[in-house]
Amino acid sequence: MARAVGPALAGVIVSFAGTGAVFVLNALSYLGVIFILLRWQRTVPLSELPGERFFSALRSGLRFARHAPELQAAVIRGLGFFLFASASWALLPLIARNLVNGGPQAFGVLVASIGAGAVAGAFLLPKLHTRLSRDALIAIATLLYAGAMVALATVKQLLPLCLAMAASGIAWISVLSSLQVAAQIALPNWVRSRGLAVFMAVFMGSMASGSLLWGAVADFTSISNSLTIAATGLVVAVGLSWRWRISGFEQLDLTPSMHWPAPVVQDAVTHDRGPVLVTIHYDVRPDEADRFLNAIRTLGAHRRRDGALAWGIYENTERQNHFIESFYVESWLGHLRQHERVTAADRALQSEIRALLSADSAPVVAHYVAPVESAKEK
Repeated sequence: MARAVGPALAGVIVSFAGTGAVFVLNALSYLGVIFILLRWQRTVPLSELPGERFFSALRSGLRFARHAPELQAAVIRGLGFFLFASASWALLPLIARNLVNGGPQAFGVLVASIGAGAVAGAFLLPKLHTRLSRDALIAIATLLYAGAMVALATVKQLLPLCLAMAASGIAWISVLSSLQVAAQIALPNWVRSRGLAVFMAVFMGSMASGSLLWGAVADFTSISNSLTIAATGLVVAVGLSWRWRISGFEQLDLTPSMHWPAPVVQDAVTHDRGPVLVTIHYDVRPDEADRFLNAIRTLGAHRRRDGALAWGIYENTERQNHFIESFYVESWLGHLRQHERVTAADRALQSEIRALLSADSAPVVAHYVAPVESAKEK
């Protein structure tokens, strides 16, 4: 609704008071945002562990994104859409200026039409989700957006362009909402903000680089050609990115399971001790070795996602079907955080692995920490 009302209001203000007044009023409006943020009482999850330091938290967020295929799917689908869709946002002011009786007011009306379409699309989305998968909805919305861009490249009258922009607003909110929801439900609580920051960085980076690209194409050829090429790119991107599915993420149970028992230690281990090596021994049924390896490699990706710097699975050369999983973490505190980050989905996967082990066999876990240097060694 803000996107529908704001641009139209800005166009009126520009016509009476100039562009500077719009930016001054917009800056003043942030005082209301600051007031709300100051009064916002957040509920912070309780933990006995100290909070992560900034750079450590940044690294763990990027590590999670690197080893989370669900988040990667949302990011790749977003990159394939926003890079090409940015053309209409970048070139819309020029289109509005070149219309008959065009100018700031025409630009405001066109952007308001996008906002109105987005509002209408928001009301349509619940019904569309009951009939279409998230992947199918994004594909259809992308094709609709490409059609609106072709109209933007060819139509010169304001009213037909308003209808095309309204259609692009429906498509825009459908894609953006679907991708944002997919990214959110692919992220557990402890890393949700950082994961969404990765998604938003790709979104804003695609819009910025796309605007530069399509502006250069328009300068080299023409505005119409630039929009047409971008629309073609959108259609091609649907096919190229189809393998990265984002449907079905709702089935992931990423709530903390807290099912890992506390590590047994003889002496107290300080949080800064490290690196930490964890080994798990498995005796696998002879006929289940292939299934075990497939499942354990999936678990290995989860270990890396939650903080492991390295992971490996090894087969014993002296004992048949005996495997050792190993991973190491930067510090003892990092490993304790892994205990808090393990999810119900991880628990289900570990139960599946246990079902593949020999009768009366259970994983044997051992923890090792780098020794403390003595004063003599120093």
